[in-house]
This record gives sequence, structure tokens and C-alpha cells, in this order.
Amino acid sequence: MFVGIEETDGMSGVEFEQFYREILERTGYTQIRGTPASGDQGCDLQCVSPDGKKTVVQVKRWQGPVGNTAVQEILGALLFYDADIGFVVTNSSL
Repeated sequence: MFVGIEETDGMSGVEFEQFYREILERTGYTQIRGTPASGDQGCDLQCVSPDGKKTVVQVKRWQGPVGNTAVQEILGALLFYDADIGFVVTNSSL
């Protein structure tokens, strides 16, 4: 599956999150589940990494830079969900 930036830029936020969920599955992540649209504490997806680490992911499909807020949100999610790994995925820049 190859998808270029043009295709991801055309996705809705929900489509981009589903797209990234599929990437996680293909790369060995398990127990992938979404969080509520609101009150997610900075986490869109929770999963377990291929080496068994609890992981939280913030997925941002934006038109402009996502900024430092996304990084702050994932740091909060790491603490809230007691996760080992956290990362931000975007079609844009920070």
C-alpha cells in the first residue's frame, strides 16, 4: 500500500485515523482501539507495540502546522493512560 501526501491531505480526520490504524496493524501493533472523540486526554489510538509496550498515538490530519500543542497532548496522554510510548502522526508539520 503506497499512499502519497496528496491522498492523505484529501482524507477527513476520521479517514486519516483509520488509515493510520491500518498502518499500525501492518507493522505488528496489536490491541488497537480508538478513544472517544472528546475527552480523549490527547490520545486518538491506544495499542500495544510489537515488543509489548503500551502505546498512545495522537493522529492529526491538518492543513497547517499542528504546533507544540500536539506534543503537549501526547505527553499528557502518556501519563493519563500510563503508556510506555507516545507519538504524534500528522500529514503536516509540527
